[in-house]
Amino acid sequence: MLFESMQKAVINSEGIRLAYIDSGPVPGDNYTTLVCIHGYQYSALSFARLLPKAAEHNLRVIALNRRDYAGSSPFSSNELAAIDRGEPESQDEFFKKRGLEIAEFLVWVTEELGIPKARSTVSPGGKSQPKGGLCLLGWSLGTNTALAFLAHLSSYPSTVREKLQGYLRTLVLYDPPLSTLGYPLPTEGVYSPFTDPEIPKSEMPAAFARFITGYYSHPYYALGTTGSDDITAAEKKFNLSVLQTKPLPPASAERPASSDAPGGAELLATIDDAPCARSEKAFMSAAPHVLRALLSKSVVFESNEGEENSQFSNVDVRILHGTDTLWGIVWGIWELERELERWDSEWRKRRDVSFTKMDGANHFIHWDEPDRFLSFVSH
Repeated sequence: MLFESMQKAVINSEGIRLAYIDSGPVPGDNYTTLVCIHGYQYSALSFARLLPKAAEHNLRVIALNRRDYAGSSPFSSNELAAIDRGEPESQDEFFKKRGLEIAEFLVWVTEELGIPKARSTVSPGGKSQPKGGLCLLGWSLGTNTALAFLAHLSSYPSTVREKLQGYLRTLVLYDPPLSTLGYPLPTEGVYSPFTDPEIPKSEMPAAFARFITGYYSHPYYALGTTGSDDITAAEKKFNLSVLQTKPLPPASAERPASSDAPGGAELLATIDDAPCARSEKAFMSAAPHVLRALLSKSVVFESNEGEENSQFSNVDVRILHGTDTLWGIVWGIWELERELERWDSEWRKRRDVSFTKMDGANHFIHWDEPDRFLSFVSH
């Protein structure tokens, strides 16, 4: 699939355009529409392998290219200048606008593509089963755009909110990195190919691809979870000694990185490098407290009395994470679990948040095992 083949949606009166791919409608009126937001460098085309499998899971899959990626509207000079200023107030406003664009795209999807509304059916066993509606998924660096949408949703124009009412069901954060959630990196022992003196500049693209698409055997997941003579997993959290931080050489890896496996060249063809030098720094280097605020506003209700009257108080948050993914994802999950415990200890009213661990999954399970990934999402 080529960038030129992507469809385009003009989402607002300003003429902002977002390119997207779409698996198409599923027979019947009870399928769920999954809208995916890609991460750093790897565009919406990295979700292309989901499309042929989507209908089998009663899903319609749509993946959009964020602003500045191929086919979507570039940022204006004024928008880029605001990014360059690096002021927290400008950063917060930047994310608020990106969230609004996602909201406007979702409205466009409901109006132009005629997707089913969310509803519940009752199974033969008497259990309520949600059907239809919208599920928004943010992957990797795309999680902060997804969070920006939910964090600021209540402040968007009433016309936008009203049109999404009855559709929006779930926000999925798929492999969120700790820095994207606003959490600090460990002070020592952190590995990055960009700071590895043994990697020549000419080999950096391949090294980074292997780093981000690799499979990691984290000792943490082999630890016990209940009390025993062995140390438990809970006692070893926040310790780099139980994480594999550096990819093994290809000859030593138990399973090849996605970029080295059959089809790896096709995956690398989904990369769009241009935004990396131009605008991705706004997402990569935002102030931690700005990103933490997006997380907290998305999960915790502003008033501790709750938001019973809110149109979207029943939207839940699901965290999908692989066991063989990058160490920074695992660390981010630990941080998020601790944050939720803290909020609960403070009796803060919040959305339902659930965690789904995908055994054996790396950062690109949606590419390597699309059918299994969709099983995780649909259930």
